Amino acid sequence: MAPAATVSAILPSVAAATVVMTRTCSFCLRCGPRGERGPLIKGRTLSTEAIHAIQALKRSPDSTANLSRLIKSDLVAALKELLRQDRVPLALRALSVLESEHGRIDLSVYAEVAATLARNRMAEEMEELVGILERDPEQLDGRERVGVWSRILKAVNAVGKREAVVRMCGVMRKQWGSGKADDYSVKVLCRGLRDVGESALADEVESDYGMTKVWP
Repeated sequence: MAPAATVSAILPSVAAATVVMTRTCSFCLRCGPRGERGPLIKGRTLSTEAIHAIQALKRSPDSTANLSRLIKSDLVAALKELLRQDRVPLALRALSVLESEHGRIDLSVYAEVAATLARNRMAEEMEELVGILERDPEQLDGRERVGVWSRILKAVNAVGKREAVVRMCGVMRKQWGSGKADDYSVKVLCRGLRDVGESALADEVESDYGMTKVWP
């Protein structure tokens, strides 16, 4: 360990370097070597490889080769960064690579995609996302995470596409099966169904899962 006097001597130069960096960079992404990074935080902590992959995708949107080379955590981080920037077509390409390369995906990733699609009022893309959730529900990682499912339901409801809401009803019934559904998700789903004119289906869902009718 360096003596205290030596450490003190280098602190001014470190501070000066920090000031220079602050003045010359309006926004800096944190990077680090593959084996020594801390946990990813909402897609904002990116490795050098992830940053290069994002830049390459923006230059050549039809090529996903650089994304395919990323480890799973880097690919998830790149996807979340593209969502944060509202680069939805590119983010959906990253999602496709994530599914094809790594299979089982945490449900929270789909929730973030759904929220971005709702924010941008992208109805067709939301239907495609619902199709992914329909296709192979056993591949979803996090099926017991009630709060994440309700976030997805709210996003689908916000777009207001009747077909997507009805299809999500089917997805949720498969998730719940014959067991006990959580009351909050049932309420969110039934509100969405009634908003798109599917009151009879909402009544059926409430009846199937032991809910008292709560919406006018």
